[in-house]
Amino acid sequence: MLARLHETQPGRVIEVDLDDEDGMMIYEAELATPDGRLIEVEIDAASGRILALDEEDGD
Repeated sequence: MLARLHETQPGRVIEVDLDDEDGMMIYEAELATPDGRLIEVEIDAASGRILALDEEDGD
């Protein structure tokens, strides 16, 4: 899962959680990009498909 994430979004993984969202297991990963942005990514735990990628607001 982390290797696939790094293929699309480089950065250092800060935190990973596994959650059950309506019967679907979802990894929620937070990473810091090389340029200092914080990105939150939701990944389907079964397929490894990235479901959402959002930049966190720094305010």
